[in-house]
Amino acid sequence: MARSDWGQHHQPVRAVAAAPINPQEQEEVEKSSGVIGTGSSASGASAGSGCEQHLQRWQQIQAGPALAAGAIAEWLDQGEDDGKIVRELYARDNNIISARQKLERNRKETWAAERWKFMKGNTLQFYNKLTGGFVRLHPDGIVDAVGEKTDKYGLFDIIFNKGNICIFQSHEIRHLSLALNNGFVTGMASGGASTELRVRSQPNRCALLESAQVPGHTVIFDSHGQIADESSTGYAGLSKEFVVFVKLFRFPILAITRKLKLLFAWTWAVCCGDFAPP
Repeated sequence: MARSDWGQHHQPVRAVAAAPINPQEQEEVEKSSGVIGTGSSASGASAGSGCEQHLQRWQQIQAGPALAAGAIAEWLDQGEDDGKIVRELYARDNNIISARQKLERNRKETWAAERWKFMKGNTLQFYNKLTGGFVRLHPDGIVDAVGEKTDKYGLFDIIFNKGNICIFQSHEIRHLSLALNNGFVTGMASGGASTELRVRSQPNRCALLESAQVPGHTVIFDSHGQIADESSTGYAGLSKEFVVFVKLFRFPILAITRKLKLLFAWTWAVCCGDFAPP
């Protein structure tokens, strides 16, 4: 049976990977495929059936390496065979790519809206929703997240910022800053590499504080407000998101003189259209 005749049988053939055969079997298959190529009307239906089986076996062997490399075989029918039994299809999940791009875009937009909080010279407070308290740095270097809003150890000055990397120095204890050391938050001498923290703004306007030196290490507290890392307890009992407050200090207001009062009154009158020039 010739190759062109065999393709007219409307029987879909699926190429699948097969294990290598020994030389004797390979020689037998080659001989059989040669018989098919020449064709003979005297071979009969039973012989034709056996030749088809040998041919299919030979095609499976030839297709094996391509399938092992990640090729995808598809069903073929009459008129669809273009000589390439195996076709390579490269998968691309557009949904995943689109989701990643959207997430990255949201992060950039959130940072653009929140970056003003992390300017050098600002004084911040970090509120933890899980503990219901503020992050505070004690004189002995211990850090927790159970402070009150008025706690003097819960204020941090930004003494350095470069992009979203900042150093948060204690407003009360000038020689200590928040730092991540071996995965745990602590207080260390200001200016060290461990004190450089990367701000990761979240879509919910909260912020994560990540080590700039060791990406992936973040400031984490458990439900009791004590320092923790991700391996210390279940993820549900940990919190690493903080609501950031910018502290505004009240300055004394200078007394307004009588001349300034008159100036303000005159300006107001002009703006409102009630002023009549002399």
